[in-house]
Parts: sequence; C-alpha cells; structure tokens
Amino acid sequence: MILVAFRRIFKAGWQNFSRNLWLSVATVGIMMVALFVFSSLVLFNFFTSEIIEIIRNKIDLSVYFDANIDESEIFRVKDILAQLPDVERVEYLSREEALKTFNERHSNNDVVRRALEELGINPLQASLNIKVDQGGSYETVVAFIEGAPFKALISKVNFTENKLIIERLNNIVSAIQRFGWGVIFVFAGLAVLVAFNSVRMAIYSFKEEINVMRLVGASRWFIRGPFMVMGLVVSLIASAIVFLIIWLAVLGFGPRINAFVPEISFNEFFSENFFRILFLQTLAGIGIMFFSVYLAFNKYLKEEN
Repeated sequence: MILVAFRRIFKAGWQNFSRNLWLSVATVGIMMVALFVFSSLVLFNFFTSEIIEIIRNKIDLSVYFDANIDESEIFRVKDILAQLPDVERVEYLSREEALKTFNERHSNNDVVRRALEELGINPLQASLNIKVDQGGSYETVVAFIEGAPFKALISKVNFTENKLIIERLNNIVSAIQRFGWGVIFVFAGLAVLVAFNSVRMAIYSFKEEINVMRLVGASRWFIRGPFMVMGLVVSLIASAIVFLIIWLAVLGFGPRINAFVPEISFNEFFSENFFRILFLQTLAGIGIMFFSVYLAFNKYLKEEN
C-alpha cells in the first residue's frame, strides 16, 4: 500500500514537472545560476585560503641589528630566539653575506652598482631570519622581541610590513566573499520566487485533483507529495548540470592554474571533496525548492479556506 502511494506521488510529481515544462526549465535555469555561484564561492574560498597560506609560508621575520653590534651578541640573541616554542629555525645573515646577495640580485643594475661603489662602505645590516612552526604565531615572537632585554640591540623588525600585506589580502578576500554571499542570496531569492510561481501554477493545474483528495480525507503530506517530488526533480537536474560544468571547468583550467601557482591543485581539492561538494550543492537546491513548495502550498490552502 505504501509502495503504491509512493509510486502515485512520484508519477504525479513528474507530471507536474512536464505539464509546466517551460516554467520548470526556467526554474532549473535560475536554480543553476544560484548553485553555480555557490560552488564557485566554495572553490574561490579554497583558492584564496591556499594563496594566503602560501604567502604566510614564504614570509619570515627578519630582525636587523645596528652595524656596531658585535657578532657574539647577535649569536646570543639567535640562541634565545631558537628556544621559543613557536620558532622552527633561526638563520644568521652577516653584513658581508647580505651585500653579496644584494649584488647578485642587482647584478644587471648599473645605477645600483655605481651607487655602492661611490658609497665606499657596506650599508647593509646583519640580520636574523626567523621561521615559525606550522601553526606558530609570528605575532607571539614579535611580542617577545619587543619586551626582551636585547631589544636595544635591534634597529628594525620587518614583520610589520609583511603583516600589513597579509591583512590587506585578508580584507580583500573577505570583501569578495561577502559580495559572493550577497549574490548567492539574491539568486536564491530569485530561485525561490520562480519556483514559488512554478509550484503555484502546478497546484492550480491540479486543483480538481487536490480538492478530491481533500474531500476523501487525504493527508497534507500525500497532497503535497507530488509537488515535493517536482521540486526534487528540479533541484537534482540543476545540481547535476552545475556539478558537471564545475567538474569540466576544474579539469580544463586546473592544470593552467597549477602552471602559475604549482602549490595549488584544484584537481586534488575537487577529487578529495567530490562527494562533499555534490552533497552540499544538492542539499542547497533541495532546500530552496522544498521551501518554495511549502510557501506555495500554504498560500493555496489559505486562499481556499
């Protein structure tokens, strides 16, 4: 008996979808846009998170010392910093090594080379390059340095500049994400509006059948069931098409992105999160459609009572 009821509900739901085919297609289209923006935002969030992490990994904390500071004092500071729990390694760069690196970097720049020759002295400072552990905090190390007794030996700490770069990048990413969520809500609202009208037309198309079912005492669940099935069909079709488009885009553009940023693999991310993305995308589509069915059906019942 239950199987027969389910069969009838699914059959009626498919009839609802096919009877108002053009409106159903429009609903699928607007749902696809909403789900595409949602999936794109997920991939964008992954991309920006990886970019920020790459930048953080390439940034180190450089502590510069005055030219008159004895090398033994610098090594004493190095040993102290190396013992901090957040610190992975501390590398010493002498003034001579810094000058050699600078000259190699600007070997083709005659202006810089002549300026150094006219200066006649090494203007660069000895420094300690500090790298923190995975999950470690540069801010903690900087705070320790600022309050340490050897602070008077230090002329400059360059992490503030690097921190500003990360903060600005985070602000840009946050603004884009907020905009993306706003677009999602707009298209989700449009999807609800279109789906609501689609379901209402389907309800009025089956008005006589609904009245008969109500007269014979059919439950609300049984009456609403075909329209839920219609919403399910719309959301599954939209989700499947969008997922296929995203998948093809990742396969097509993933290697090109990897060529520019080797540390980021969209293909790997998509493979690892294949079912999660599909599930969330489908769940979002079903949620929008079921909410639309609920609103349309409740409005119809109020009008009939």
